[in-house]
Amino acid sequence: MNSAPSNAASAEFQRLAFFGRISASVSHDIKNCLAVINENAGLLEDIAHLASAERPLDPGRVVATASRVKEQVRKADFIVKNMNTFAHSADKPAMTFDLCESVTLLLDLSARLAARKGAKISVTLPSKPLMISASPFRVMQALFGCIEMALAQAGEEARLTVSAASTPSGAQLLVERDAWNGHPLAAEVAELAETAGGVVYLNENGSIVLELGETGNCSCPSMART
Repeated sequence: MNSAPSNAASAEFQRLAFFGRISASVSHDIKNCLAVINENAGLLEDIAHLASAERPLDPGRVVATASRVKEQVRKADFIVKNMNTFAHSADKPAMTFDLCESVTLLLDLSARLAARKGAKISVTLPSKPLMISASPFRVMQALFGCIEMALAQAGEEARLTVSAASTPSGAQLLVERDAWNGHPLAAEVAELAETAGGVVYLNENGSIVLELGETGNCSCPSMART
């Protein structure tokens, strides 16, 4: 029996599942912002009722409440812009993009998922853009798979460090963990790396190394935020 269709269906399901998990996390964050805005709207309503009853109006309280609303609007706007960039990353199979931006984007979008496990993820990135030619969506999916594997194997309150660097043949993403119990590399992570045009392996310290294709010099369209 030809397994190609089932493999293709499995890969498509993995992409949809990844998109769905990120979307669910983002929608939860937006809902939290709306809840805080709604709470402060109710407070402003109470202040207005007091003022209509000729009670002294506290300008400082009004300003503080309005500031909290503005902060939540700013936060929600940041979240939506990130989600917009993430959604557009799936538009084309390949493009030239800054790997550092995509790493930062993924970690911003998935922060809640890591926090739920009590994990902390720090990041070390080059000061200059690291341009590569690949599918940004699939690269982020592969990195997400690496991070999920590291978190699952490390257990609660894991400490991870994600870093990116240029290599002679392209670029490298490294997921370091504070503890490694000798767990092997998960097969599905290797498949995600291959789909992204790269390879993944464990180094002697148990860190997860994701090697990606060639950097720069590509005729692919550039990825831009909208």
